Amino acid sequence: MKGVTILRRTTHFIVLNKPALIFSQPAEVPLQHTDRRPLLDILKKHHPEFYPEKPVPPYVWPKLVHRLDYGVSGAMVVGLTNHAVQKFHRNFKEGGNCGWPLRKLYLAVVKPRRNGMLSALIENTKDPSSTVALPETITEWDPAKKFGRIESAVVDEENKRRESATEFTILNTSPRGGPPGDEVLLALNPISGRKHQLRIHCSHVLGAPIVNDLRYGFDEISTQRFRSRQIALHSWRFEYKPALKWERVYAPIVEGIEAGAVWHNIDLENFEEPPLQTPQLNSK
Repeated sequence: MKGVTILRRTTHFIVLNKPALIFSQPAEVPLQHTDRRPLLDILKKHHPEFYPEKPVPPYVWPKLVHRLDYGVSGAMVVGLTNHAVQKFHRNFKEGGNCGWPLRKLYLAVVKPRRNGMLSALIENTKDPSSTVALPETITEWDPAKKFGRIESAVVDEENKRRESATEFTILNTSPRGGPPGDEVLLALNPISGRKHQLRIHCSHVLGAPIVNDLRYGFDEISTQRFRSRQIALHSWRFEYKPALKWERVYAPIVEGIEAGAVWHNIDLENFEEPPLQTPQLNSK
């Protein structure tokens, strides 16, 4: 079992680079896969220094601040003190500048459906003076900046509809060197934090499932086959504000780059990095 890379360590928390195909929480591990260790078990094995027999206050054993899906990789925050956990949780709950504000930027490779919304937006970027009919769920679109905003309700675990918002930027319409528009590299900023929000917004609103995301329609429009359950969604840039200024951490894509994997041959160099994003709103 490979370990996890620590991208940054502070007094109160650490930022990890979670590989894909690792469960964030013990409760997520299926009964038939009890041999698969969740993230904090792997951290304990490879970094026992975070797990003394009796932590000296204010330190505690590492606690998750948020989660990433099994097939998703990238930056994750783990609290080392209750103070950090409470500060981050307050921001997740209340949003804005409450607690320690967060901004997360994901990279995603998507497969646009023919005549889907993203395909229409890409055509619009070629001639920004033209018009495109936007659905009510896309509340903002700037073809010159290739930037848009999605506002759409998603259904949570309790089968309740929750409002959600995602900002997106088109970075590259041929990230693997194929025909333009066949695959597209997007930057995604989750303004809210609903379960599977980015995956749902890409597939249901933009008409462009994330590559290898079989749950949300990738297998319906593609003959591509990949060897694992990793999907092409990566928590790439993580920003936090514990004091007066924002701090930024990047999580490189270090796993899943071999031939046959979702990030193989994806150009991650030739795009303009999106500007500072809107901070996360509350998750109520």
